[in-house]
Amino acid sequence: MPKWVWLSGLLAIFVLLPGVYAEDLTALVIEAGGIAAHVKKGSTQRLQVQVNQTRLAAGDRIITGPNSRVKLLIEGKEGQPGGGEPQQSTVDIKAQSIVEVSELFKDIASGAENIRIGIKRGEVISNVRKIDTNSERFEVQTPTAVAAVRGTNFGARVLPAVQHGKFKVTFRVNRGKVAILDPVTRSSRRLLEDGDILDIEPNGAMVESTIKSTQGSGPGGGSEGGIEFDRNRGEGLDDRDDDTGTFPDRQEGEEDDTGGKDPGNYR
Repeated sequence: MPKWVWLSGLLAIFVLLPGVYAEDLTALVIEAGGIAAHVKKGSTQRLQVQVNQTRLAAGDRIITGPNSRVKLLIEGKEGQPGGGEPQQSTVDIKAQSIVEVSELFKDIASGAENIRIGIKRGEVISNVRKIDTNSERFEVQTPTAVAAVRGTNFGARVLPAVQHGKFKVTFRVNRGKVAILDPVTRSSRRLLEDGDILDIEPNGAMVESTIKSTQGSGPGGGSEGGIEFDRNRGEGLDDRDDDTGTFPDRQEGEEDDTGGKDPGNYR
């Protein structure tokens, strides 16, 4: 067989199998409070979150109970210090949230990272290192929109509406820029900058405002890690758990090391 034919076939294999160029990343739990669990991809078993020990891979989920939170550190490359951006990206998951680490890998050849966080319900605050927007992605996906980050600190909240299958989504940008994309076509719908708030109503209507006009009223408000909501912005929404089931019932008299009640059915 001619050498060029063999080399062409080998090249075709690498083109057809792009995964050979990708390396999986992990997200480390660096802070946790209250009652929180993680669920491995393909499993339904809820495992207790442990600080500096629990690592999430693509497809894993975090579930938080009332008055609880989990902070993840994306264990990828570090950005340059200074300029207001963190050296590594973090994701702060707030109370009563169901969040999936949907995509978590880097391109071996270029070192470019692709991160996607999916919110089924609840709230996350993403503090993202400066990224190369030509080759890297950090996205937060909600049921009605995708937030594509440009190196920023921003919050996203998803609450189910009273109508079955409907959601209200709020984005709030504290620093930097966030492009709001259609989740299906990925066409750009809005570009949010410092201080912008965008509410996407259950009927699809978009309502824009600013942090100054609604101080403390949306996700990402206040200092980092101290997020406050204006509950009036959630009027008409259903605050019950969805079809993934309620958070595990607490066993009376059992305390965990955070001072809360242990749900008692972790493994």
